[in-house]
Amino acid sequence: MRMTFYEDKKKSYPKNRFGVLEVENVKMKNNRPGLMVKDMKKMKKEWTFLLCYPSIVGTYRIVGKVLTEIQKMNLNIIGMRLMCGSSEFVHTHFHRDGRDPCPDDSVRHLIPHPFVAMILEGENAIQKVHQFTSSTSPFWNSAEPEAYSSRSYETALEDYELWFDMDSDNWKEEEQERNLLAFAFPDGTEFGPTAEVMENILRVELFITLEPKFADNFYTEDLYFLLIRPLAFQKQCVGEVLSSIERGFFHVKGLKLVRKSEVPHSNAWLANCSSSSEIKEDEYGIAMLVRHIKADRIQIVNNGDGCIRKVNNNEKTEICSNLVYLDKPGDRENIGAFFEFGCVSWVDPTSRANCGGLFLATLSSL
Repeated sequence: MRMTFYEDKKKSYPKNRFGVLEVENVKMKNNRPGLMVKDMKKMKKEWTFLLCYPSIVGTYRIVGKVLTEIQKMNLNIIGMRLMCGSSEFVHTHFHRDGRDPCPDDSVRHLIPHPFVAMILEGENAIQKVHQFTSSTSPFWNSAEPEAYSSRSYETALEDYELWFDMDSDNWKEEEQERNLLAFAFPDGTEFGPTAEVMENILRVELFITLEPKFADNFYTEDLYFLLIRPLAFQKQCVGEVLSSIERGFFHVKGLKLVRKSEVPHSNAWLANCSSSSEIKEDEYGIAMLVRHIKADRIQIVNNGDGCIRKVNNNEKTEICSNLVYLDKPGDRENIGAFFEFGCVSWVDPTSRANCGGLFLATLSSL
């Protein structure tokens, strides 16, 4: 059972400029992966919701650049999760009053691909982020922004309750009974309509070859677990680090904000990844799963100085291991510890599209 945190009304906790609430030893039962606060209704400071569309995540791969813009706005990130949505879920979001319109055919194209949802906190958060996602923002190259943000506190609360809903403690039993999602776990176990998913992949992807065992198609030798460590938050370079990762790997398969207290015994948390001599329980990072490293674009180096360097005429980025932990390729131990739902796949019942194949932070949207 993962633990998350809440903000006590009677106390004022310090925050990193680009961090989450620094609450010490405050734990609550609440299964909201990727969220550092138990109840947003109790937040004293202004906060808002930001949704990065699949084009940002998979096509342009600029989630890191978005985080850099958030840092420039002096906002704190207190929630972030990579997730997919069912047709009903995506329709619920886009067809609410005041939301940006999304035609039915657009919803159909969005469903197979991942979003990144965020909760951001800070002074004038709603106005700042809504201006960032407007068509007048210079950040966007396209005619229309590739992100959505809440327009008011009321819509932010609705968006939070939809996109950061709780997962059931009995999710495994419930999903086995529902039999709509196919799960593959690091230990090789699997359940759900795995045969249907594999048959549909072969039907749609004519030139693909699948491994006989469902799980082996996702836990490949080129799958890496990595953790953007607490020092990257302290040095305010999270956006730059994530941008380098997006350039250095072909695919992002999983992403979520995580506290050390959620997975305290992982070897990804080391004493030298923080500016302090000891790791505190309230430290946080970004857990990711990525595939196909581009060795000519990125390298994690063990020099211990906490720096990011451009080499080879700025073609390659060297990142200190104090900022990023990178597992050995194919190692599954941390995958199971940080991504409890394993790899999730399904066939959309309407379009028959192959969906998922991702290590999602939540099942609440499916």
